[in-house]
Amino acid sequence: MKQKLIRLAKQIAGRFPTKLPTGVTEFNAWAESFSETYDLPTQDRDSIKIVLASTVINLGSITTHKPKAHFLKTIIAASAKQVAGSVFQEIQQAKFAADRVARRDASAFTQAKEVPNDKTPEAVTK
Repeated sequence: MKQKLIRLAKQIAGRFPTKLPTGVTEFNAWAESFSETYDLPTQDRDSIKIVLASTVINLGSITTHKPKAHFLKTIIAASAKQVAGSVFQEIQQAKFAADRVARRDASAFTQAKEVPNDKTPEAVTK
């Protein structure tokens, strides 16, 4: 029960702007705190750090404070985009494979029409 209250307090605090990390050790601790505070769509620590790092890099040049809730939304959006991209790629690959099979079948059908099996060019000339 105590852990749940601490986590809830951290989630509430995450709605208020806090100073962005300025050192590697500070960044790593800050990134780790997201996994401890929120139910993230991924628990892959490197993926979380990549999203956080790219989000910080893309902040305005004078942004020094930002709420953790902002970064939480970014992590969720990045996860959704990654899943959507995977689904899109799977569908495209399936369509490509189906088109390839259809072209191969059409080619085989066309070749079968041009030269019937029982009337090969050798048989016709004899």
